[in-house]
Amino acid sequence: MESEGDAPEPRGLSRALKVTATCLAAVIAAAAIAAAVVWKVSESKAHGRAEADCSQAVKAMTASSASFRKTVSQQEDVMAVTEAQVKTAGTVKSLHEAVKDPDVASVSCRSGMTTQELRDSAEQARKNEALYLAGSKRVESAAAAVTASRDAKTLDEAKKALSSRKDEASKLLADSDGKVADPATRDALGEEIGKAGRLSSGKPADYRKESDALGRAMDAVKASMQAKADADKAAAEAKADDPSQGGSRGYATQPRRQGYGRGRVYRNPSLPPRRQNVNPPRKQAPVQNNGGDDSWRDWMNNQKPIGNHGCNPDGSCGIG
Repeated sequence: MESEGDAPEPRGLSRALKVTATCLAAVIAAAAIAAAVVWKVSESKAHGRAEADCSQAVKAMTASSASFRKTVSQQEDVMAVTEAQVKTAGTVKSLHEAVKDPDVASVSCRSGMTTQELRDSAEQARKNEALYLAGSKRVESAAAAVTASRDAKTLDEAKKALSSRKDEASKLLADSDGKVADPATRDALGEEIGKAGRLSSGKPADYRKESDALGRAMDAVKASMQAKADADKAAAEAKADDPSQGGSRGYATQPRRQGYGRGRVYRNPSLPPRRQNVNPPRKQAPVQNNGGDDSWRDWMNNQKPIGNHGCNPDGSCGIG
């Protein structure tokens, strides 16, 4: 006998449940397939975008790298500056450090890479680009610092050179007082000294220009001093050659021997000529005709001095 609780289910209901379950399973499967298709399509698009983004990032990185190297090549002249040529030696060292390639990681974009790998590569490429751009700015800044330091030292040297020349010019101006043929040259030198003292400029060329002007003014004063010295020397020589001016060069420069009587007199060429009675004339005794001897004495007394003895007809001789 069957109990009331064991009554069989209706056949129609059981079949309905099976159909519902089957339909539900089919719907779920279809949804899963659709989701997979959608995901696949979406993933494909994402991969494509990631690949394109990576390629663009690498392209920008390559451009920044080329710009960095161009910036470095443009500083070749500045790179040749040595520490001895700059006011601050550290600027040269900083420039040599700045021109080194930035420390960047390698980057590639391949179609076989996953979307995430492509995204990571794109991110690294952007970092590299930033490093190259920063490197270019660093090179430009370091080069400007070297140039400024070099110009500062050049300016200091130009100022120092002008100051030194100005001191030389001032000394020459003082030493040349009354020693120039043309006083206008000293006036011009004084004006240039004043200009040098008033000069204030940030350009080394201005100081070099003024230094050159001072040099020309100094040369003019030196030439004028030489002209006066030559003229003074010529005047002194002319005076020495003119007896009327007290000169002695018109007389014999070698001692000249004069003879008189039984002795000899030497003339001193440094003394003006003067007359001296060395041997005053003696009174001659009356001539007597004693034959041949008296005639000989008469002939001797009537003879005049022969040659350039420096003696006078009356028998007196000058010394000097």
